[in-house]
Amino acid sequence: MPSDISLSAEEKNRYSRQMILPDIGAEGQQRLKAAKVLIVGVGGLGSPAALYLAAAGVGTIGLADADQVSLSNLQRQVIYSTDDVGKYKVDIAAQRLRASNSNVEIKSYHNAISFDNVLDIFNDYDVILDGTDNFAAHYLINDAAILARKPLVWGNVERFSGQVGAVLPLQTACYRCLYPSPPPPGVALSCAEIGVMGTVPGMIGTLQATEILKIILQIGELLADRILRVNSLTGQFKEIKVTRNQDCAICGNQPAITNLMMPVQACAIMEITANELQDKIQASSAPFLLDVRSPDEFAVNKISGAYLIPLPLLSQRLHEIPINQEVIVYCHSGQRSAQAAEELQKHGYRARALKGGILAMQAAGHYA
Repeated sequence: MPSDISLSAEEKNRYSRQMILPDIGAEGQQRLKAAKVLIVGVGGLGSPAALYLAAAGVGTIGLADADQVSLSNLQRQVIYSTDDVGKYKVDIAAQRLRASNSNVEIKSYHNAISFDNVLDIFNDYDVILDGTDNFAAHYLINDAAILARKPLVWGNVERFSGQVGAVLPLQTACYRCLYPSPPPPGVALSCAEIGVMGTVPGMIGTLQATEILKIILQIGELLADRILRVNSLTGQFKEIKVTRNQDCAICGNQPAITNLMMPVQACAIMEITANELQDKIQASSAPFLLDVRSPDEFAVNKISGAYLIPLPLLSQRLHEIPINQEVIVYCHSGQRSAQAAEELQKHGYRARALKGGILAMQAAGHYA
């Protein structure tokens, strides 16, 4: 802990209820003030976690999220309001956190965490919180945390249940130790497709924030080498013991993954930029536009003329897509469309994915 970290009279008063705890005290509060936490994904999990970490006095909080607030977010993403719909999440979240605690420094990252930038960003932080909701992001964040030697707290939610775990790199089980490889594209559904009760992300996100505080303060027993699963319907909390896999591809004794690289299948996907797509739309031979988001997302905004087939239903409805026409696939930010384009290519379609999704169209001024 830096020796020049001190607490003002205002801070001592603000944090007095936790500073009287024997395991925290003034020294623990100084540790919190000196700490830097990165929250990747400021949604259902990241929202409550960010609010509580700022309230607790974590000195620097980074917010990484490329998404904008949508109306369907508000049922569970408690840091936003109706007036925020259409605005970037990191901007609104940063504003709320600064208003909550002006002592905390907030840093915002509008671009999605990617293979190109993740290590550079992680290197500026002490602890990482994974608040994302898809497998590709979970594996990227896990692998980057291991390579950067940064403690990580992850969480998942679906329907009425959720789970949370902590990772101490090369000491405890990581996400790959539990799930060595992601499921095939289209198999695992997001909360937009299977639903989630709004209070469940709140519970899991708050548990994640608690684990972060314990890591910084070096107190208690972490949810490392064990997973805590919560079933809100039964009110049961179940602990599952796990162990580090000595053959794990990223944290094992002889790791196969020694640097971050784009998966081969992702590299093979041909992409089209927002400007290139706009040119095609305005041309006489427009492509077949395929939207692979959920019906709720489609109802909020869409590219004019697009045809909706949600990603989980794509393999069952291929016959609805013209085989003799170029197909441009898009989603919200580009991940689902890459999976869909790969699936279409396997069946002989001339398919490309819109890079950056509908967000890229909006950013380029081609509002859909």
